[in-house]
Amino acid sequence: MTSRERLAFVLPALVVAVTGCGASVQVDHWTGANVSIHGARTVVVTDAFGRDDSVDAINDVALTVLDEQPWFIAVHDFGRFDRLETDGVDAWLRHGEMEHGTVYVRFDVLEDLAVVTANERVVDNGDGTTGIVVEELVSAHTLIAVTVADDEGVILDEVEYEGVHEVGGFIDESVIATAMHEAATAAVSAAVAEIAPFRQTTSIPIDERDEAVMARIRTAIGGSPFDQGIAAERLVDVAGPSALYNRAVLTEGSGDIVAAVDLYRAAASAPGAFVEAARVRDEAEWRLREARNLGLIR
Repeated sequence: MTSRERLAFVLPALVVAVTGCGASVQVDHWTGANVSIHGARTVVVTDAFGRDDSVDAINDVALTVLDEQPWFIAVHDFGRFDRLETDGVDAWLRHGEMEHGTVYVRFDVLEDLAVVTANERVVDNGDGTTGIVVEELVSAHTLIAVTVADDEGVILDEVEYEGVHEVGGFIDESVIATAMHEAATAAVSAAVAEIAPFRQTTSIPIDERDEAVMARIRTAIGGSPFDQGIAAERLVDVAGPSALYNRAVLTEGSGDIVAAVDLYRAAASAPGAFVEAARVRDEAEWRLREARNLGLIR
């Protein structure tokens, strides 16, 4: 079994502008994919059904695609060592034991081929004569059935994904190989996108109505990068809806989404609340739920 591992990292949050029109804070956060993998950050590619050479080729592509996903900290390859098995509900390995916090993926290869066609076309040579031009086209097609599971059971059960790639021109073996690789990458990438959480950046507006509040925020800049945590502390003893709302924004910008949501809720219900406060509160509550669902915070 081989593996690829990397260190986890914390997503940054930074202020785009604190002066002028449209001041805002940009917050990077994780969003769950269409299919939940229960926050697993380790993924294992197992042996699969299909022709040996096709399975090897697809698994090589899968390891590369998964390794490029920033969510996964560790990507392991079982090779021919073990295979994921399921009955539609429960899941197990043929030989080993499934580990908690790990997701297992099997890429069964249903079709992996390339077809080369040639068409003849009559052209005018410009001197009163005609000629025949042969145009070649390679069409590569990959069809995989993907099964995903963890120690809690089946997550995806033989769901099919397709990849197609066509190339025209002079066709040789290298062009065919490239077309097949691209088709395989398209199919695998579509499957991985179903399960891999992804990063998003949300721009949160600052309430600039109160110049005294903005002055306090500016005094916290002191250089680059902007320190949202210090700026939020500067607003603790300042009254008014603008200070409360901006404190919430800056608190989230400093990385404390739990405390920020409490402040957003208070800011949205305060008299004279910022016009965007309710919308921002709702979006922050969603970001908090996503973080909890992914196991990033309790």
